[in-house]
Amino acid sequence: MEDLIEKIVETATKLGASYADVRFDKIQSTRIQIRNKEVTSFRTLFEQGAGLKVLVDGAWGFTMSSDLEKLASSVGKAVKLARRSASHRTERIKVEEQRRFKSDVEWKPKKSHDTVSIEDKLEFALEVNKRPRDLSENIAMVDNVYFEEEMSRWFANSEGTFIKHSKPVTAASIRLVGKSGDLTVGRSKVLGGLAGLEATPFDKFLQIAEEETRNVLKLLKAKPAPSGDFPAVLNYDLGYTLAHEAFGHLCEGDHILQGDSILEEKIGEQVASDLVTIIDDPTMTETTGIPAYGSYPFDDEGIKAAPTTLVDKGRLVSYLHSRETASKLGQKVTGNARVENYKRLPLVRMSNIYIKPSTYSEEELFEDVKNGVYLVDSRGGQTTGQGTFHVGVQMVYVIKNGEKGELRRGTAIAGRTLDTLEKIDAIGKQISFDIGGCGKGDPEQSVRCGSNGPPVRVSSITVGG
Repeated sequence: MEDLIEKIVETATKLGASYADVRFDKIQSTRIQIRNKEVTSFRTLFEQGAGLKVLVDGAWGFTMSSDLEKLASSVGKAVKLARRSASHRTERIKVEEQRRFKSDVEWKPKKSHDTVSIEDKLEFALEVNKRPRDLSENIAMVDNVYFEEEMSRWFANSEGTFIKHSKPVTAASIRLVGKSGDLTVGRSKVLGGLAGLEATPFDKFLQIAEEETRNVLKLLKAKPAPSGDFPAVLNYDLGYTLAHEAFGHLCEGDHILQGDSILEEKIGEQVASDLVTIIDDPTMTETTGIPAYGSYPFDDEGIKAAPTTLVDKGRLVSYLHSRETASKLGQKVTGNARVENYKRLPLVRMSNIYIKPSTYSEEELFEDVKNGVYLVDSRGGQTTGQGTFHVGVQMVYVIKNGEKGELRRGTAIAGRTLDTLEKIDAIGKQISFDIGGCGKGDPEQSVRCGSNGPPVRVSSITVGG
């Protein structure tokens, strides 16, 4: 197989490609979904295939197949597509030659997926669904998923790079809806990582299901969240959402080139409080030793992973780049070209983006807040290239005279990203790790991202907007 991959790349260059690469994926996954006692999804999937990307006369061509032999016979087609596209382009795409690598990286699980039977996994998923409904008749809906995957990806390009990376994934999620009269409230939680079953201990997740049930019942009794502009402490999940959704997408090189980012031509300018340093790090490791959920050894263009500081003490110092966007903007490649699977082309994507921790404990973040709110966990939202955001919040606590007080129901926060980053006046010291996903493109392709970071305090944010 490796010989055939290299032969495909060699054939592409002989047919006129100035650059070519092949990605070959082998994936085996199991997904179990339960919704209110009903098994709505129970499948094991095996999939494999390869995609070929060629650069000819300054334009890309792409073809893919689930059969590597068929892909080898389609090389000429990809070259012709690129050549035809080039005849209709005025701007020629260039990629600067990069360092070549030979690497075989395997992230091994401590507890393999096959150490627990599929029957036991189904029983676990059914029990997760049953616990909340047993605890209260006010739980109107329970939707939970168990997911595991083992994936290997081979990558080879015409510069001599050949990489193989294998990794496991395990995750469980739960979404709860509580109802009392006309009032409905919700909570959601996930547990997992780039590891085997050790990333999702079944007993721990059952405890999470019970804890989130209690949270839903508390929210059913809680008053509405206050509305207005308040000083606020954002828990780690909302601090991450600010870094990823509201800010990180504005740093992606393709958005810069499309004129769809307020950060265009702002390198070197102050865009946040001087307390704020924001880093995207695909080499990040959790405190347990498991790679953070958005980590990878090489990106999907064969660039070795390395941290990229985007904001240094409030000053914008870098964007995130693929080889193409870096070349167009005359900047350094950052290794942030990522792809969902062999059927798609890589896009500029974040990995594990986070606000660098500081020195404040959670209690110290509350101390200087006389009348404010503690915002806990995000729930969807919208951001724009012009730097505005509107994000749902799952739970709110009132802060009075430096003390966390009464629980209130979920709400939303809104604002302008750079204004909000300027208002960060304290950052927590404890970094937390979680798992997340990010969609981008048309049609959308999703990649795994680490949901990491400390809690942060802002001097003012619009609540209920």
